[in-house]
Amino acid sequence: MEWFRRNYLSIDPRTLGFARIALALLLLADLGQRIGSVELWYSNSGLLPNHTGLWQPTRHRNFSLFWTCSHWPEALVLMLLIGIVYLGLLVGYRTRWCQVLTLLALVSLQSRVDLLTAGEGYALSNLVCWTVFLPLGRRFSVDAVLADLRLRSDLDDEHLAGARQPARDVGPVVSLAVLAVLVQLAVLYFFNAVTKDGPTWMEGTAVYYFWQQERILTVLGLWAREHAPLELSYVLTYGTLLAEAALPWLILVPFGRPWTRRIAIALICGLHISIALLSNLGVFSYVMMVYATLLVGSKDWQAVERWARSRPRLQVLYDGSNRMCFQFSRLVDRLGLSGYAAQAIASAGPARQGSRDDAAPLRQRVRRYVTVARETLVALLVIVATMQLCLEVRVIPRVFKPDPMPEWAQAVVGYTRMQQGWQLFAPDAPLSEAFVLVDAVTSTGRHVDPLAEAGGYTPTPQARAIPVRPGLDTFWIEYHLRIPVFWPYHQPLKDWIARYHERTGRTEDRIVRWEAFLLEHDSPRPGELRPTRQRYRKFLEDSLEE
Repeated sequence: MEWFRRNYLSIDPRTLGFARIALALLLLADLGQRIGSVELWYSNSGLLPNHTGLWQPTRHRNFSLFWTCSHWPEALVLMLLIGIVYLGLLVGYRTRWCQVLTLLALVSLQSRVDLLTAGEGYALSNLVCWTVFLPLGRRFSVDAVLADLRLRSDLDDEHLAGARQPARDVGPVVSLAVLAVLVQLAVLYFFNAVTKDGPTWMEGTAVYYFWQQERILTVLGLWAREHAPLELSYVLTYGTLLAEAALPWLILVPFGRPWTRRIAIALICGLHISIALLSNLGVFSYVMMVYATLLVGSKDWQAVERWARSRPRLQVLYDGSNRMCFQFSRLVDRLGLSGYAAQAIASAGPARQGSRDDAAPLRQRVRRYVTVARETLVALLVIVATMQLCLEVRVIPRVFKPDPMPEWAQAVVGYTRMQQGWQLFAPDAPLSEAFVLVDAVTSTGRHVDPLAEAGGYTPTPQARAIPVRPGLDTFWIEYHLRIPVFWPYHQPLKDWIARYHERTGRTEDRIVRWEAFLLEHDSPRPGELRPTRQRYRKFLEDSLEE
């Protein structure tokens, strides 16, 4: 039991502190992207009005604080409040509360635009949900500093100068949530690997076809498509399969540590940095690299400390009777900034001892009950996640699929957004591409594409061809993919196009008629230069002439 506890239930608090900082930075970046398009996606003057989402929801359970926001300034204020919560998580102030509020904020942000949420959003919500049960604020946080200062607050001035630093908090955190997040990461890679059993992956051309997806291609991806030899696609395709197949074992194997975990971190970062450079899959690559921070072990931190001790140290000489100097020196040491430490050199009597374990028996019992309740809740979530995994992943035999899934379990998945369908580009890389084009005619006879202008790429309303690398963000990528078939949001699209002249501020831009087309083509096969079977179909139109 001790072996299992040490290998699968324990994690260094410094790792949790490091992961908290990385997660908060990622959440702030995600929030910044959403703020930049708040009117378009989070208000009734955009493409996804709240009344449509409430009356024609994309899923049965879709809770969001943003359903209360009809106008973009209201949504902006709520996003700024969420930004404050994320900043609190970043610095580690009231961390426990910030963790819970972060989960509520992320679920609200994603659920409000559920039509635009894909696998990367579910990977992030799973990470936030599992880590909410872990004490992310024990190290590298304002909470840790304040707790240390409170521990010394009862020292008399005459003893203050002789106080010594308490031992740093390096005791492992033990929780079922540690095992849950490790298994979640391993399961994610395992099923992404075993479901990639189609011809493009087996033949080594998956990355080649990946480069033909105009909607997600980056500048570097376009360069690779035009200049890289086909052999590079074989190397990257089989390398991706090998990495995804190896990672579950490297993450969970109990021997060979810390090197197995270090190799896993290197593989995750290498794999997802390359994906992020070649394609735009939203925050997916960055979420996976934040997951990787949770694989850092105690021996890694010891190596960092040895390196830090080899660097020049900062020595502070001060009058030991000065409380402010004393507290400042301990603050610098507590934060451990860049490996430098502050040394207090003074002579005084021994300090009175403080301890975090001096809590009253009643408080200790309450803490035990809270711990039991927390671990029970984690175990319940593990069961629900396992059922959802069996339900969503196609390679799991039908006998293991819950049919039907209990109503209470569906509610847990719906409200926490803990989807488990880990099948990215599986079983095959896509062999065709789809895109939405709007050909609108203004009162002066000019042809415009309001979607193209809002998406930030050059409009070609009469071309009837998919543009080369339009540079869409992840919201537009999903919108182009889903709007042709999701009819509840067709009327909001009509209303939004009709207000085109209001957005431009020119009366001559009033739309008199328009048509929306779904453009499709088959990706060129290896050795071919151009797409084939280019086709389009009209899925929506409107006439605004009086």
